[in-house]
Amino acid sequence: MSLRVEGLDAELREPVVASIALQKAIAGNEKNVGLLRRLHRRAPDEIRKALQALGYYSPLIEADLDGEIPDAQANYRVQAGPPTLISAVDLQIEGDPGDDLQRVRKRLPVKVGERLVHSDYETAKTELLRAAYRNGYLDAELLEHRLLVNPEQRNARIELRLSTGPQYRFGPLTLEQEILDEDVLLRYLEIEQGAIFDSQKLVDARFRLTDLGYFSSIEVIADTDNAVDREVPIRISAQAASNARYRIGLGYGTDTGARLTTGASFKRINRRGHRLNTDLRLSEVASRTSTEYVIPLGSEIGEQLGFSIEYSDQLIADIDTRKFAVGTALVRSPGDWQRQLYLRFERELFDIDGDTQATNLLIPGLSLSRTRIDDPVRARKGWSVFGDVHGAARNVGSDNGFIQGLLQARLVFPLFERSRLLLRGESGGTIVESFSQLPPSQRFFAGGDQSVRGYAYQSLGPRDENNNVIGGEYLLTGSAEIEVPVWGNWGAAVFADAGGTDDKPAPELSRSVGAGARWISPIGTLQIDLAHPLDGDKRGVRLHVGIRVGL
Repeated sequence: MSLRVEGLDAELREPVVASIALQKAIAGNEKNVGLLRRLHRRAPDEIRKALQALGYYSPLIEADLDGEIPDAQANYRVQAGPPTLISAVDLQIEGDPGDDLQRVRKRLPVKVGERLVHSDYETAKTELLRAAYRNGYLDAELLEHRLLVNPEQRNARIELRLSTGPQYRFGPLTLEQEILDEDVLLRYLEIEQGAIFDSQKLVDARFRLTDLGYFSSIEVIADTDNAVDREVPIRISAQAASNARYRIGLGYGTDTGARLTTGASFKRINRRGHRLNTDLRLSEVASRTSTEYVIPLGSEIGEQLGFSIEYSDQLIADIDTRKFAVGTALVRSPGDWQRQLYLRFERELFDIDGDTQATNLLIPGLSLSRTRIDDPVRARKGWSVFGDVHGAARNVGSDNGFIQGLLQARLVFPLFERSRLLLRGESGGTIVESFSQLPPSQRFFAGGDQSVRGYAYQSLGPRDENNNVIGGEYLLTGSAEIEVPVWGNWGAAVFADAGGTDDKPAPELSRSVGAGARWISPIGTLQIDLAHPLDGDKRGVRLHVGIRVGL
């Protein structure tokens, strides 16, 4: 059996069809003739009630069957008729309305002259009470709430009478935990004795303390029964999480080959919440070990002062390089952006055709980043941007002078069903006194899993007289990709990449196209790509394997 509703636009048709019990029975493959006949007879009343909830009180409905049940098609021809409009909204607030309640009055989703929608009326009641509670009126109640509809006149009147009752405030705050100094935790809480009671601040407090990572469980209790002079005592009880976290992992990527990762994190070195992170990464092309000491600062999660030491030995393109670095970084979050001010000293030794060079650089820098996505693991809508500027001055702790900028952007848009479009772009430039003395870690390269697929990792860039890739002063890459679901957690993708590096601001671009498989896991999306280069001497297909998280 099938069902068809005619005469309604998409805005009305979807909720009307959803209200018809016969539609649910058909979707469940119901075959009982008697039941289907009864549901067909009930359908006009169900359509009428659904339209009333949307503000249409005088619809015309015709119903008939084509064929015999259970193989018939049920037809419903509907004329919604003229809508019922809101003629008056009478809202009375007894007690102190407060500024926020006054603002909510203006934002209520029921306005004179607009079509009556019953769900908007229910939302208005909920928002009014929620605003009262958020302003400390814990005894607030709707003494009257009426929706008076005149179908003949096609108008409706809404009457609401809210009693706020007395306003409550935050009372004394008690913190029950044994691992951190109290003033450290108070930095992250917006709960002050004497401030207007706001239940949302209690929810925020629980999330903030959870995000700190120090606690395994957190309980936030507002003891309204023991309020004194309308001040509500607040008690926060927290249990310590495990202090040490050890990790070890094996992996493979076409950029790095086989790799081993191990490390340890100590969440609290002392009662001030200081942290220590150690990390060791070994792969076929790079080895790196680092230690970072972190001091939390400010009142926002992630704001910190860090001190780090690092040693790496890696093959960058055709250059073997070894680097020792120490540095400090101050991370702040002004508004929606994350800002990092840093200062690093780097000593790097690199070999090109047996010629070993050593450089010392004292590098101050600034980076800004911001991300807005709907899912931190596999986003379908959102964007991220990262920008960095850093440099060094000759004879100020450095052997060379340069300034370098880098801008990266990623966007994702939802397409049909669960498909998505991913766009990626990257641009960088360097002004340098002596490029030959610039270490490989400060040069630009292109090619690889996260750059231009179809070309080997860091294989795109200017070459010397011996055909060694030595990197460039400028970088430009871009990519467009469409992912579509196929079956379960598996999907497919098609893509086009382009990019290159050069010693001039407009690098010559190498292009590629390809397709791949996607497997959505709890930690990200596994990518298996086959890419075909369109430029250069090589015309084969190259395999790329990697994991993408978020964007």
